[in-house]
Amino acid sequence: MVEDNQLNRLVAAELLKAVNCKVDIAADGREAFSLLGQKHYDLIFMDMQMPVLDGLVATRLLRLQSGRKT
Repeated sequence: MVEDNQLNRLVAAELLKAVNCKVDIAADGREAFSLLGQKHYDLIFMDMQMPVLDGLVATRLLRLQSGRKT
């Protein structure tokens, strides 16, 4: 999950864990790319408006990467 707001991260992570999802958290798009370089993710929840690299730009870049489904 990529979210810059701490309260939103906490609430969303708890909701996802309640349905047996394993959750890694990044505070912005740049952190998300760092995590993606370390492991595979089946699903990414991305906030649209974040500092450093917002969700729209980060999603576009993810889609450009080879091997990623759009």
